[in-house]
Amino acid sequence: MNRLLMSMLVLVVVAFGAMPAKAVTITYSTSGSNGPVFLTPTSTGDITYPPNSTLNLTEKLTLGNTIGGTYGETFTYIPFTVSVPAFLSATVSDLNLSNPSATPLEWLSLSLYKYTGSGDSILDCSSGSILCSLEQYDADPPVASIYSALVAGTQYLLQVGFGFCGCSGQFGGIQLTVATTPIPTAMLLFASALLGMGGVAMRRRRTADAVA
Repeated sequence: MNRLLMSMLVLVVVAFGAMPAKAVTITYSTSGSNGPVFLTPTSTGDITYPPNSTLNLTEKLTLGNTIGGTYGETFTYIPFTVSVPAFLSATVSDLNLSNPSATPLEWLSLSLYKYTGSGDSILDCSSGSILCSLEQYDADPPVASIYSALVAGTQYLLQVGFGFCGCSGQFGGIQLTVATTPIPTAMLLFASALLGMGGVAMRRRRTADAVA
């Protein structure tokens, strides 16, 4: 019994460790703005697991040269597919919280979609395709967060949006952190617990046989 459980545990570790990670693709859109805007995004890391599990994205939207005030907004689409079952946590915050020079946002949203089609998940989800299902949504500035379990091989789309009003030269933005934790880690702990329980049961059985 112990040998069988140990063999299964080793196979699980080898199988999940050998799966390659798939990089994310980030697409931007400034549709909805009523004046010229300039987007300055920076991103580091990856959403997938393994080997990397954390993505940090900073976006700064600057209003262009306009007469009087204007409105600017941007949507960020991050399609990705995890290579192993994982738990996702994503938090987006108003850049004004860390940079007082940034204009406070008027609205902020964070959404996670699951796409079951074979086309362009960005275009299909943004157009309301029935192949897209909304998994999680939060729109509470200045900080929005979502948490969800992810299925390996499923196409996901993380959508981040924000908007603000201001004058020429003013800017606003967001800081997004996305982290994934592999669900197999919990499974391995469970398997270890089973091994321990199996050892205890076998020891009790031997003791009972000795007494008999």
